[in-house]
Amino acid sequence: MDTSITVGRVSTYSDFVKDTARYRAVTKILSDDKRRSTGTFSDMIDHIIVSNELSSSYISGSVGVGTSTSLNFIGAYLSTTTDHFPVWASFNPKRISTSTRELPMGQGIKNVYPNPTSGVLTIEFALDTEGLLEVRNLLGITLFSQKLKNAEGLRTQIVDIAAASSGLYLITLSTAKGVSTRLISKM
Repeated sequence: MDTSITVGRVSTYSDFVKDTARYRAVTKILSDDKRRSTGTFSDMIDHIIVSNELSSSYISGSVGVGTSTSLNFIGAYLSTTTDHFPVWASFNPKRISTSTRELPMGQGIKNVYPNPTSGVLTIEFALDTEGLLEVRNLLGITLFSQKLKNAEGLRTQIVDIAAASSGLYLITLSTAKGVSTRLISKM
């Protein structure tokens, strides 16, 4: 992270590593320990950097890097796939905090099922004002967005995310009064 593998060049990670107020290089410890992430270079050139919003959910000490010997289940790994080894870090999404306020008692998302899902979700919610129901991936890309009119009582919205990749998704119900969010898993 401190130098480039190209002689005389600054590391492409340099600006992120210096900006500790907004970014955290969780795999820097692997570089400091003189680990390598490729079969070709003796340096750690593949890294995971997270923004300050995700930093608190990082599980300390969970980073690692594979090696050619740990990848024996793939024959001739370095010559048949890539010379880069896998790099990983673990996160606990329940630690992610927001600065937004929750919707008042009795309002918001009440239930989402099935969770995990293979595609079609049923979202039950209560809302006494206009709002916006959205489904986003963890990169913030919106898969579904529906403006909602105010209506009393429990309401239901069916959302089909069958075409989405496997992973975690955030369902958000936003109004002028606050936000209600649920995390779901797509298999």
